[in-house]
Formats: sequence, C-alpha cells, structure tokens
Amino acid sequence: MLAAGRPRIDASIEKIYLARDPLEQVIRLVEISAEHAGQQELQLLSSEATESIPFPVFIKILSPKAWTAVEQGVWQLPNGWKLEELELLYVQPSAPVLRLDCGHVIPSFSGWVTGQEVECSVCQNNKPASAVESDLAIPMRLVCPECSELHIDEGEFATKPHHTHACQHCGNVWRPAVVNTVGVRFLPGFKNA
Repeated sequence: MLAAGRPRIDASIEKIYLARDPLEQVIRLVEISAEHAGQQELQLLSSEATESIPFPVFIKILSPKAWTAVEQGVWQLPNGWKLEELELLYVQPSAPVLRLDCGHVIPSFSGWVTGQEVECSVCQNNKPASAVESDLAIPMRLVCPECSELHIDEGEFATKPHHTHACQHCGNVWRPAVVNTVGVRFLPGFKNA
C-alpha cells in the first residue's frame, strides 16, 4: 500500500524495491527517481510508525546514475540491505506508443483515436494508427497481495506478455502494474546463492 501510493506523490519515481527486514520491524524501500538525477549522494528519508502504517519507514532515494553505481558494486546500500534480496514492487509504466500501418512505432498523444491518420515521423506519410502494448514483459518478483505467496509464471506464461496474474496458492487475481509483467523466482542478473 505504501509503495503503491509513492508514485502518486512523486511521478518521477522509476522503480521501487523492497528490502525486507528479517525481523519484520521496519519497512525499507529503495526508490530510483529521475527527480534526483543531478545528485551523487544517497538520500535517506525516514518516518515513525503511524496509525495507518504501524512500522517505521526508511526510504533510500537514488538517482538512476546512483542506482547503476549500486548495481555495479561502486556504492553500497545501507548496512543490512542486500542488493540480491531486493524485491521489485513498482516499475514506472512506459509511455504509450502507436504502431502505424507503415510498421513504424511513434509516441502516443492524448486524444488519439483508433484509425485516425497520424504523420509518421520516420517516412513522413500520413498512416492510420493502432495502439501497441509492449511485446516484452518486465520480470518481477510478484507477491500475491491476498496470501503473500511468491507468484512465479511457468509454462507458456513464463514467456507470454500479460499483465493480469492468478495466484497458484489462493486463486486471487490481480494486476501488479500497468505494463506487462512476468513473475520470476530471481530477477535477471541475480542467481540462486
């Protein structure tokens, strides 16, 4: 709930990760925010427990450049926050795009209607356009919001782009992001230690 509300407060947030507290006494989030693109140092926000969030909250805010430095091992997360154990909670949706009859893809714009002619910026011709969803799915560690079990897409769903998931444990159906996602055991680049 906390992570879901943060992008509404700060639209520049590109990703949010959860750094689980082994003692389950605090909430620890890592945010990658384009608003902080010029900052080199790590910023840590904290708040005490409240009636609506009964745990202290610590949010590490990083610029995309600082996040890359963390991924490459140049910078470290706070003590006890393990990069390989972070759980991806949020990914900023991609900008909508249009696929034109000529085959080119261009950014979408507000007020567009299916079949409307749009000038292709590549071949300079007016072409009818249709909406396009990404052919790729973002790999995420998906946790069922109902039973808290890890959701892993297997079989055809491991490669088929989709955005709605059904928990294999309790049957709950939910949509974790606006874009296509695939539930994985390990995020790309991380392996079973």
